[in-house]
Amino acid sequence: IITGTLVKNSGRTALRYKENGKWVGLTYEELKTQVHTLAAALIRAGLNPGDRVGIYSDNRYEWAVTDFACILAGLVSVPIYSTNTKDQADYIIKDADIRLIFVGDERQFENVSATWGQKIEMVTYGGEQSCGECSAKGFKAFMATGQEPGLDNEIDSRQKELTKDHTLTIIYTSGTTGNPKGVMLSHKNILHQFNALDTHFSVTPN
Repeated sequence: IITGTLVKNSGRTALRYKENGKWVGLTYEELKTQVHTLAAALIRAGLNPGDRVGIYSDNRYEWAVTDFACILAGLVSVPIYSTNTKDQADYIIKDADIRLIFVGDERQFENVSATWGQKIEMVTYGGEQSCGECSAKGFKAFMATGQEPGLDNEIDSRQKELTKDHTLTIIYTSGTTGNPKGVMLSHKNILHQFNALDTHFSVTPN
């Protein structure tokens, strides 16, 4: 169903984002390509099904691409609220056993690199960053590693092995009454939301 919808609407604008002060559009076909390429890059980085991937960033289109790519590669995304402090981010990274983390701005990079720079791989949406002995690859450079052929079968295999009960994402609470608690949401939880929308709303390509 999803593949058919993508083919039918491949030329439509899926999302828009600002670049150098101007709005840039991304079609569904372009979005599909970016998600697939990033999923391949994550697999090439050595991430196995079920591994946790952190996203510590303000809202931006790359955030969505990363989240979708994790799903495609059978990984579990772990969002970290963009304004979380270093200590808050440290706790979530450790508690969720995050293997690789995407960071947005310089403050978020510094928060992670201060403790985790040499322990987990970092990718920054803003471009390559370095801090002493730690470093982070730029998003585009990291995604380019997924352009090499040979991983289509692995992605297909991971998709076939996924079930509705597998964890899709872990959302951490604010932690206002103690340490944050990780809420594990399954594919079944998300599918339930789709069904609820289909029942109560008429959403069309227009």
